[in-house]
Amino acid sequence: MSSTARTGTLRARDSFDLIRLLARSQTDPRKATAELVQNSLDAGARRLVVTRARERGAVVLKIADDGEGVLPDLAREDALEYLARNIGHSRKHGLTLEERRGALGRYGIGLIGFWAIGEELELRTRVRDGRVLALVLREDEPGYKIVESAFSSATTDGDPLRAPTCTEVVVQRVHSACLSALAGRRLQDYLAFELRGQIRERGVPILLHDGLARGRGARVFRVEPRALEGIPLDGPAQLEVPGFRAARLELRVLSEGARGGVALAAEGAIVADDLAREPALGLDHAPWTEPRLAGVVDFPDLAPGPGSRRGVVPNRAAEALRSALLSVEANVVTALAVAREAPARELEREALQRLRRAFSNLTLELPRYELLGVAAGAAPAPGPDVGNTGLAVGSPEGGEPEMSDEAGKEPEKPLGEPGDASELSTVEIVPSSVAVPPGGARNARAIARDGAGREIESGLTFAWSIEDSTLATLAQTDGARARLRAGEPEGATHLCVSVTSANGRSAEARAEVSVRVSASRSRSGIPDPVLIDDTTGSWRTRVREGRWEVNSGHRDYRLVRDRAERRLEYLAILLAKEIVFHSEGGDSRVGEVLESLAEVSAYALRQL
Repeated sequence: MSSTARTGTLRARDSFDLIRLLARSQTDPRKATAELVQNSLDAGARRLVVTRARERGAVVLKIADDGEGVLPDLAREDALEYLARNIGHSRKHGLTLEERRGALGRYGIGLIGFWAIGEELELRTRVRDGRVLALVLREDEPGYKIVESAFSSATTDGDPLRAPTCTEVVVQRVHSACLSALAGRRLQDYLAFELRGQIRERGVPILLHDGLARGRGARVFRVEPRALEGIPLDGPAQLEVPGFRAARLELRVLSEGARGGVALAAEGAIVADDLAREPALGLDHAPWTEPRLAGVVDFPDLAPGPGSRRGVVPNRAAEALRSALLSVEANVVTALAVAREAPARELEREALQRLRRAFSNLTLELPRYELLGVAAGAAPAPGPDVGNTGLAVGSPEGGEPEMSDEAGKEPEKPLGEPGDASELSTVEIVPSSVAVPPGGARNARAIARDGAGREIESGLTFAWSIEDSTLATLAQTDGARARLRAGEPEGATHLCVSVTSANGRSAEARAEVSVRVSASRSRSGIPDPVLIDDTTGSWRTRVREGRWEVNSGHRDYRLVRDRAERRLEYLAILLAKEIVFHSEGGDSRVGEVLESLAEVSAYALRQL
């Protein structure tokens, strides 16, 4: 008895059902946004801006870049039609190995991930100053349109939409359920880790503009590769995977009590938060399940889930990676054992690095504040408390040295009664050098003194001015205090004050004003605390000559010194106090209020 075998090719009854399945497999609006950002990175963008705004009563999300453009060798109509008619097909398959390096998307299926963000997508493209055309797709609709269009209005000279070749993806009518996940700070944190390898390798500045931020909240965020938590483990940074490209290992050990996980990345983009939980790898055992083990394994030949771009496809590459990781398990176990025996002082350095990271983006997100001045080579003052607290001092390992800046130093106030205004002798502006980012604001204060050096508190008239009003203007003046606001251009000018007493005596002072992006990072920073055991002093913290001093003899410090998390929170309160005091120009009235706030905060901290 014979039988006839039938063969054939699989095909879908309805191709749009498959497109719907692919689109709906992406449920995370943050990951869908990361895919759109990844497309811009793949296109060789030099500048990239993500904007969340409200237009005509609806929320929109925009991604603009000045990369090579959408299929730049094709006419715009042909390029956009190719995208619409080749959903699920990535041009990456036609690239050489070198061309494929770092190119994850190329508008394969990442484009239809917009269903997880909003109701409509408009992909606008221009090449070599040609006309602007747009591909319009709607959620859960099979049709597409190619229409004449226009870019959003460019805001600055550095806007990518001013480039002859540029692309803008606009997702219209963002789902209300996504608004919280796509808020500026949350999206910044997500992209900083999800694309950390890509951002670090390419060095492309990514700016987030959140036009929905309320009140005095931050509206502009810079996405930078997130630093990994923990202390680096000893071992090779590269892992050979036979038959495939090498994997990159960045393994860390966390502080006692912390819980981590080794993330898995493909060419710089995170595809799994914990490789020990990936069934395709079968690594759900020690040391990969060790709670204190953290970091990233980046394997460029890894195949993530095609729809969600999450998880690992169980193929030959996954098996090869599993074998390679198994081969280094003994080394990881040994390195973990050595790290556990590290002195407490070194583990506490991680706590201080956390403190630095907590304030690292302060001046970008809250530009009205300015970081403290950091003296070059500042070292801890000798004292019995420095050696036995476990607190580290100085610059973190691998960190960049901070430049000296006396802007954070509060002038010493001479003892004695306030000076007589009729004896006006000198005036100075605090801080003496003001660094402010474009669009940001800073406070300054004028301190007038008599011939004996005593501060004069009344009977004076203050006249403030800015030498170059195109760089900065005076937003507010109130006697001895002034608030200046920077414009968009970068440059240097001077803030001036002229002080006059009732009998006609006068004095003048100038402070340098520098308007530049991330200016605060180049001239100021976040110093490690220098512990001073002053049991007789009532002071908690102070800044002197670029050093941030903390009184380890104060009762509030002694009550938290043996509890690592509480001590870190206490230091964060003190650092916040000094930053606000410094940003307010060293105003003694503000200082008194901040000291009271620190006192109450320290009390509440002890009760938690």
